[in-house]
Amino acid sequence: MAESEPRRLALHQAARDVLGEEEGDTLMALSPPANTDIATMQALEVLRSGLGAEIERATNRMLRWSIGSMVVLQGSTVGLLSLILG
Repeated sequence: MAESEPRRLALHQAARDVLGEEEGDTLMALSPPANTDIATMQALEVLRSGLGAEIERATNRMLRWSIGSMVVLQGSTVGLLSLILG
């Protein structure tokens, strides 16, 4: 449920009335504004896991490409040397 700014201001005033001005201000300063999306540790863990898997897939693709390129380069070098020396 989205909270409105007037309700947030009323809560701020109530916190100041009950806790004192400084403590009420501190409490509200540490509270996120209304309609703010907050990441949970669980959501961050899901994101980390997904990013880790994507990085691993990209690393594997680059490794396969690099090995394939080295094989082709080695074959080309051997072919050229056999033509030159042949």
